[in-house]
Amino acid sequence: PPAPTVATVAVLPATATLTATQTVQLTATPKDSSDNALSGQTISWSSTAPGVASVSSSGLVTGVAVGTASITATTGGKSGVAAISVGEATTITAAGGTVTAAGGNVVLTFPAGALSATTAITVGPVDAPAGSTGTLPGSIYEFGPTGTQFPNAITATIKYNPSLLPAGTAESDLHLYTWNGGSNWTRVLGARVDIIQHTITAQ
Repeated sequence: PPAPTVATVAVLPATATLTATQTVQLTATPKDSSDNALSGQTISWSSTAPGVASVSSSGLVTGVAVGTASITATTGGKSGVAAISVGEATTITAAGGTVTAAGGNVVLTFPAGALSATTAITVGPVDAPAGSTGTLPGSIYEFGPTGTQFPNAITATIKYNPSLLPAGTAESDLHLYTWNGGSNWTRVLGARVDIIQHTITAQ
């Protein structure tokens, strides 16, 4: 019989945030037109920015420097992509502390008890999710580790560039939003805009 034809390539995890020298193992699953996984396919891996995140022939990604990179898995003429963000890491203990990242454009304040154990908090720049609208360039960040929960709210302050506002948009109309991998943004309630410092702060 003829060899099965690859229709799509699924790469997991689809997104990941690392720090320099951290690694994440990606897996690529070729599928046919009926969404059935195919075996025996040779996968080739590549990075759009090896100076930010490199990838081995087995799909092991290593963070190199702060920035973003797309990791592509290709087989049978089809490709799948994972978005990798390499950010800065700051260790925060249960006593609390402050993370300042992205050249001072992001500040996270942790009160005592916000973390139950010492944690390396990461902050990395990311591109706007596909299909999303209304975001300011350079104002989107991914925080890690993914899934971290806070019994006591932390405070996030993000700086924006007022020159990038669309015509007719007032700074007081800006808000903070979160993206949880769904299909839209969720507004963070209670955000405060400082039009002097050009920052937005919310818990």
